[in-house]
Amino acid sequence: MDEQQRSLDWYGKLHTRRVDLVGDYAGNELFVVEGDSLLLNCFNDPKLDFDAGFQLLHAVYNVEHFLQNLRQRRCNFHIVFFEDHKSLCVPPKAASHTTSKFLLARAAVKRHLEANVADLTLPGIELRTFKSTSDEAFARYLWTTGVYFVMCHDGAFNNSTQASSISDHRINGSAPRDEFERSRKARFRGMILLLLSWGYNIALINGLEWHDTKVMTEVVEGHRLQKYLTPLITGHASVPTESPSSSPIGDKPGFDHVHALQSLQHMIQNREISREHGDSHEVHPEKWTQRRYIITIAMDMMLAKEATQRTLVAAFLEHAALLEVVPLASRRLRHAIANAKSTSETQHFIDESASIVCSLLQDNSFYRILKSTAKCDLSDLLDGRLFSSVLACPEQLAAPRGQTKAIFEEYAMALDHLSGNHIELLKSTKPATQSTESQFIEDQRLGSTILPFSNHVFDKHLAPIKLSTSPRKRESPEAGRIFQEVSHWHNARRPLSKVAPPMTPWEKKKAARKVNFFMAEMQAYAASLTNATGSSLEPETVTVGPKILAEAQLDVAKENAIPTKSKSSKPEQSSKSKNKPSKKETREKDMAVKRAEKDDLEANKTLAAWQIVRKNLEAEVTPARRHQKLSDYLRDRSDSQQRVLGAEIRFHMICDLVEILKGYGPSSPEIEPLSIMALLWTSIRKTVHTPGLTKTIVNSLKAILDIFHLPQIEMEMPSGDRAFAYDPKLTLPRDNPPVNPHDDLRFQLLYCGPYMDRNLDSAPDPRVPFEPDGWQRAVLDELDAERSLFIVAPTSAGKTFISFYAMEKILRSNDENVLVYVAPTKALVNQIAAEIQARFKKSFKHPGKSVWAIHTRDYRVNNPLVPTVGNPEKFSSWLSDIQESSGRKLTTIQHAHRYSDLRKFIYRPPKKFAFNGLSEQTTFGILGLDNIEDLAFMHPVASLVNRSRGMPPDLSLEARDCLLLYDAMARHQDEEFPVRDSLSPTSNLRSKIVRKADIIQWEAALKEVLQKWMDDENSPFSKVVEDLSKPLYGSKEAAATEKEPSNGESVASGNTLIRQSDSETHSLYRTTLPLLYKLHERNALPAIFFNYDRSKCVGICGALIQQLEEAESSWKESNAGWKTKLKGFEQWKKLKAKADSKKPAKQASKKKGNEGDNIKEDKMLDAQSDDSNPYAGFDPEDPVDGYHFANKSRAEASELQDYFKELRRREVPEMLLTGLMRGIGVHHAGMNRKYRQTVEVLFRKGYLRVVIATGTLALGINMPCATVVFSGDSVFLTALNFRQAAGRAGRRGFDLLGNVVFHGLSE
Repeated sequence: MDEQQRSLDWYGKLHTRRVDLVGDYAGNELFVVEGDSLLLNCFNDPKLDFDAGFQLLHAVYNVEHFLQNLRQRRCNFHIVFFEDHKSLCVPPKAASHTTSKFLLARAAVKRHLEANVADLTLPGIELRTFKSTSDEAFARYLWTTGVYFVMCHDGAFNNSTQASSISDHRINGSAPRDEFERSRKARFRGMILLLLSWGYNIALINGLEWHDTKVMTEVVEGHRLQKYLTPLITGHASVPTESPSSSPIGDKPGFDHVHALQSLQHMIQNREISREHGDSHEVHPEKWTQRRYIITIAMDMMLAKEATQRTLVAAFLEHAALLEVVPLASRRLRHAIANAKSTSETQHFIDESASIVCSLLQDNSFYRILKSTAKCDLSDLLDGRLFSSVLACPEQLAAPRGQTKAIFEEYAMALDHLSGNHIELLKSTKPATQSTESQFIEDQRLGSTILPFSNHVFDKHLAPIKLSTSPRKRESPEAGRIFQEVSHWHNARRPLSKVAPPMTPWEKKKAARKVNFFMAEMQAYAASLTNATGSSLEPETVTVGPKILAEAQLDVAKENAIPTKSKSSKPEQSSKSKNKPSKKETREKDMAVKRAEKDDLEANKTLAAWQIVRKNLEAEVTPARRHQKLSDYLRDRSDSQQRVLGAEIRFHMICDLVEILKGYGPSSPEIEPLSIMALLWTSIRKTVHTPGLTKTIVNSLKAILDIFHLPQIEMEMPSGDRAFAYDPKLTLPRDNPPVNPHDDLRFQLLYCGPYMDRNLDSAPDPRVPFEPDGWQRAVLDELDAERSLFIVAPTSAGKTFISFYAMEKILRSNDENVLVYVAPTKALVNQIAAEIQARFKKSFKHPGKSVWAIHTRDYRVNNPLVPTVGNPEKFSSWLSDIQESSGRKLTTIQHAHRYSDLRKFIYRPPKKFAFNGLSEQTTFGILGLDNIEDLAFMHPVASLVNRSRGMPPDLSLEARDCLLLYDAMARHQDEEFPVRDSLSPTSNLRSKIVRKADIIQWEAALKEVLQKWMDDENSPFSKVVEDLSKPLYGSKEAAATEKEPSNGESVASGNTLIRQSDSETHSLYRTTLPLLYKLHERNALPAIFFNYDRSKCVGICGALIQQLEEAESSWKESNAGWKTKLKGFEQWKKLKAKADSKKPAKQASKKKGNEGDNIKEDKMLDAQSDDSNPYAGFDPEDPVDGYHFANKSRAEASELQDYFKELRRREVPEMLLTGLMRGIGVHHAGMNRKYRQTVEVLFRKGYLRVVIATGTLALGINMPCATVVFSGDSVFLTALNFRQAAGRAGRRGFDLLGNVVFHGLSE
């Protein structure tokens, strides 16, 4: 098998995905349009006549129209031509004699684009030419420009574009008809395979469709195929190419076309042209364009080849003159046919002329001289129909004869001066009285049926679009009637408004029951939602009128209020009246005494309860678990209780951390002392600001800081001291304790970044129950002023409260106002409705109204809320103009910083993995996934591998990232690119305790210098990126040293067999469990795995279930303890059944004969039925601990059974229910709605710890998690989707740091 056939066969096995290049894939990323693929696609237009009536302008229009369509949809692209692809632009069904015409069209289009692309309303487009795809300059161009993908042809011609395979038999339906077609297809596909091997994706230009604002086409992803393509690329360069016909320029011995051009230019510019055989005529040098020069020299060469062609040359020159004077609308000509002989001569002449003109245009030295003095107008170089009409009946052409003759004379004089050829204007050969049929075609196009639209607000923003919508056929004569919208434009299954027939009582009862079911589900869904602190939402009763502030909020309002002087002040009271308290003062004093007594009583109760709780915690021997339980206990206390106990509980937690550090040693490798020290230091920092500090606590904290060499913290010594309610019995380590080896600043930057104070101009505000940042208070001010507002802030920045604050204002205003919340997905619609249900309650005067309602294309609830914007600047500008046109002002508030940082990692799965159950012991006090085998930390700057793409405006660096970046820049600085002392951490971070606000300022200074390095190719930027990428390279090299199993080889995993496969899908199925095992060990669950393929989401879930079940079965077969437990369970069941059968007889009989015999058995049964009995709740079919990811403490078994009952009633597959039992859920838009809601509820409760989802969970859904995993690559994983999906990790109020893991993505 030759290399061509091998490449063709391999290409036929590729699979593609049909996407919208603009919305789903490219966005504004730069891509390349291969020039000859573009021309082949445009030249293959069946309406394009290159045979008898060669109209070059039509071909140029097709190309321009295609490019304009791309730009109207805001595509960013370059056009690249390859010189060895010249012949590939000829369509497959083109006649052989038309090859020269297509090559001329290629040369003319290329020169036309080179000269005019900047004037075609196509800014940003560049045109490049390379020798071949193997040209080193081309590879360098791809690297320096940061091309995202390449749009090209694959040599196939078929109207079908919906299949997912691109095999030959689907496209052509038969084998290639000749060797040239096979060669052309091999060249296109060889180029595709080469680009795929370089890691570039391919978008097929054949089959591309324009759907309004969308560009739909097939995409082949190169990163997935890169490692398989190397053996196939060797045959790419050896594919033969059909060369164009030999250049006719040298046919005339001694003819120098460059000298002829220079001579002609000299004569034209100096007005020296005159006829040798006639009168002189005026010459206009400014009108001599590239078309005139090219045609003149080409006709001179035609006459040199065959002098008898004077008639045809004269006709051609007249045709050239007519091109300048005849309007385009008057050139809609029929093809004129005189006779077969003349037609053959004419076509031969056009073919020869096209070949000569093409050769002239392809001669770079010739064209370089030409374009220096003449304007390019090559797009309308030749019109075959006009030329034929000149020959057949010139008198029928409606053209000013005077202008035509003048231009013709200039052509004729130029030829006369070049070679002495005398050409005369053609004369009519028909009698003047003979009538001839008009050669013009009547314009039968219909007038516009849509009224023009213009608006001073919209015109500015819609100017670059002006798209024509997709054509729709009129289905019937009635289609012209007045339009009435009776169904949603997305879904015609259900009318929006339809008069339903009266319901029967049974139907009314059924409908009411359905509504009750829905409302019950919504209430259960609402109960699972939590606020920013993780607590359940408590509904607030809303009444019409101003909000009544709570006592604490009133205190805040008074503190923030500006004191004002009273307009009428009372005269000062006498000294006698001052000493005597008023009745009001006496009453307030008595109330204060009673309140103090009540507070003392509550404090005593709180202390008593704390003593009991702390005593019970002594049974917990593990300090890490005791610390977690104390943290949960403190979080659940009220503000008044925390004022009493806060300092003591925090000190107990600090003592637990000290115990953990005391246990550090060779036998405890799971402890990372510096991470524990960071948590310890942060706990001390928070404790010193807690009410209730005592001298004992402060002295102990100072001793802890000293012994572990931690940064010092200023502490005020309390005036009093009191004994602990429960003594923690702190003992400090004395012999070789682990100590902090870093200086204070470096320790904070490396290990304390996630714990830093995140307040950004925060201050109390009575309008909200938390301390809002400055930008949040500005939002509240704008809402209170009833002004329009546009907010730009990243995920987890704290935007959620805004919409609910606006909702509350609407509910309090009156009973009529409505707030519309627009959400992009149905999942978010349901969540918002449930959250409103959980937050607000309101009683309306008139029945039939509710606080919320839902209106989607599928259903409506309660008879009838802000989307994510990808281009905020343009949207803000458009929205501002609209608001100003209505007399309103729009305020745009931007906040660029997340509350919690995200730390990125790349997962490289092990070649072998033995799963023997999840470990019971997890790490404690470690944030992030650092120092885990198979997980490599990815510094944000390490992703800037291509300078041409620039630095993303939202590139965020945490404290540790900034320090690592500064160290790398300092190591690689040189004399030309120094790192100033002002950029050092000591110069930027002057406070002893570093805050998040300080890091933000330092980050901006570092990025400013880094951007300058990035813009200069001579800077050490590449060395900095390489340095920060070492963790990735190190992990990659370590993985490469492992033995790679052969294809299909099975690896023993305990007693579980995990099959190896080269398939990406099977790789995800095989490697997800090892990743989950690592996340579980690091306590980095719950996690959401994002995969944008629905079938793969379900497949990953199924693979996890299968692997867990197989491992569990193997464990059960080999574990003696399990077998013993099963025997005991079977015995217990028999005893229970026997006892149940004897109960009635026992109650009826009062004989004493057999009482003694049953005493022992009854006691055993009573003991077995006790709650402490291990068999009481035992079910051998339930997943065994260690072989599931569910947190069973977060959901009752009865609650789960209720969910399963409802899901089975809805015929949800058993596999998905099994997944829920093992703590694994799937979420995508194709799932049953009840199942999706169950997954969301159980995930929020903490029962489910693994969810595999498409993008449905990325857009605003309240499902906070510790880790987000991007499982497998996808064309739909755009920058916007990444930001939205990654934002689920590290949500404000839940996590101090979010983990983002890339699994199965190209590197």
